Amino acid sequence: MDKAPSPHTEDLWWSGEFDKLSPRTRRHLPFLGLFLSGVAIETLESFVGSGDRQQELYIELLGESLDAAGWETTLDEAARGGLLLAVYRGQYELLPAVSTFLRRKLIAAVGPPGLQRLGSEFVQFYAAWAAHLEEAVLHGEEQARRRVALEEPNLRRALRLAAIDGLWRLALPLVRTLKEHDESAGRLDAWQALRAELLAQLGTTVDPAAGRDHAALWFFLQGSVAGDALAQNDLDGAERLYRYLLEVLPSWPDPQAEPYSGVACHQLGLIASERRDLDQAEQWYRRALGIFQNLGLERSMADEYHQLGCVAQSRQQWKEAEQLYRQALAIYERRGLGPYAAAACLQLGRLAESLRQAGPAEGWCLRALALCEPAEHPMLVLQSWILLGGLQEQQGRLPEAVASYGHALDTTTAHPLNLTRQVLLKLSGVLQALGEEAFAAAWRRALPGEPPLAAVRKVLP
Repeated sequence: MDKAPSPHTEDLWWSGEFDKLSPRTRRHLPFLGLFLSGVAIETLESFVGSGDRQQELYIELLGESLDAAGWETTLDEAARGGLLLAVYRGQYELLPAVSTFLRRKLIAAVGPPGLQRLGSEFVQFYAAWAAHLEEAVLHGEEQARRRVALEEPNLRRALRLAAIDGLWRLALPLVRTLKEHDESAGRLDAWQALRAELLAQLGTTVDPAAGRDHAALWFFLQGSVAGDALAQNDLDGAERLYRYLLEVLPSWPDPQAEPYSGVACHQLGLIASERRDLDQAEQWYRRALGIFQNLGLERSMADEYHQLGCVAQSRQQWKEAEQLYRQALAIYERRGLGPYAAAACLQLGRLAESLRQAGPAEGWCLRALALCEPAEHPMLVLQSWILLGGLQEQQGRLPEAVASYGHALDTTTAHPLNLTRQVLLKLSGVLQALGEEAFAAAWRRALPGEPPLAAVRKVLP
């Protein structure tokens, strides 16, 4: 059996391939030793072609900077030599051994002090990069998710370097983006492990003497712990944590504390809503709204309008609920927050349905569907199709109801929503009313493929 090559043998091989490269590629390729796993031309160009101190430092240490075309030439040559793997247009992967090899080459070129200075700029760069992409990742934009997936090892390395040096201001945007990335990928264990590691370093209580950047990260992480408790329906545990945050926030003498107070009040409102304590929920939401209004945080104000609309709707205060939902919707649309606007439209549709206003209700459903993509927000899409199908069924427009429920079935089948039986039950009601022949004809007119008659029959009462 062949033996695996030793690290020394691998280094000799990498050195041989490296020495075959052009002088310009040998000058710039070691810079990739700062990175882990993956790198994109767009990232490299931004780092060394920014026109600020990062570019000045790069030129000082390596003699010149490259534009996008220059990096493409350099990286393509390295890929042909087996030192990189081209995985997507403008994106490349590094083997761990290659990253280590190039790091040694970089140290040889710029010296340990130069490496330290580049490492500092690496942290600054990725903190700004993470802050720039955070909202896009939060809203499920596919391109942003792909970029973060490629750069994840570099983000984690930047965070590790920031934590070592206590650069908590730079750590916070990195942490926020990694949280959104881990949660969107269903990797809750990875996020919880990172959170626990950081909290162990920051301490179990907030220390005002440690500075506002330290406190900001601590509050964010503790808020995440409380959010997990709420998601797991540990209402008592979540309430204790959020009340504790409200108690300690006044000890943090910094205006940045106020948004965290608003978030804690909002979450306490959600807890009260879960307990069906509408009066308590309204008090918390209004307290949060007042905080966000004083701070001019329009985006957060919209969330409170939406939740207050839910409270009013539960009390059958229809006009007040509609006004609050419309206030939330106006902000969401103005800020281009399509999924949140879709959720507001869906609530307005349900409200109109409660008032037996079928036409407006249907219009709100269609508007919600136009605002979100099935692949990125399947639950919103599913709920909108189900409500639309129900409205059509109530009006006797059964072929249209078949189409709407069919779209809902496609959505729940394509995504792990565990609501397939609920949609099949809706379809079974229309099947009984139309008969199999008319049901099948309506399906074929509106949807691809054959109607799922066998699956619908199985759930017939």
